[in-house]
Amino acid sequence: MMTEIEFARLYDLFRNDVFRLAYYKTGNYADAEDVFQIVFLKLYMRSSGFIANNEAKAWLLTVTTNCANDLLDSYWHRCSEPLPDSIYDIPAPEKELPDSDIYEMIDSLSEFTRQTVYAYYIYGYSVREIAEITDCSHDALKARLMRGRRQMKRFMENRYPLTE
Repeated sequence: MMTEIEFARLYDLFRNDVFRLAYYKTGNYADAEDVFQIVFLKLYMRSSGFIANNEAKAWLLTVTTNCANDLLDSYWHRCSEPLPDSIYDIPAPEKELPDSDIYEMIDSLSEFTRQTVYAYYIYGYSVREIAEITDCSHDALKARLMRGRRQMKRFMENRYPLTE
């Protein structure tokens, strides 16, 4: 198992990123909390440490995505109705995020392009790092980023037309 000191350090560094991604993937505060707990339990139970912070971040975000997808694919989740976020005293993170237009714009992208844009612009990964994480070629990722930029530009032009 991981040492408590290393776990606490990684928790402090990446808890906001993990929760934000979990909330984004599930769209529900309670489900995001469940995914958050599972991810950090898996981190704590992990037998070996990480060499670098970017390796830990990549692992955490991958596990968060997988846990959220598992939750959304579960029979229980498909057959139940979630409680509305308004019952919680704490506002949902989406309401606290500045520049909500940017997140709406990114959400309008296709799944693969959105993942690449999130990794590159929101989480700060380089194209090389994203290629390693996703097992995708460097050129394909650059094409996705270019396509994403074009789509986001069109989105913003439609949302905020230039007036002369």
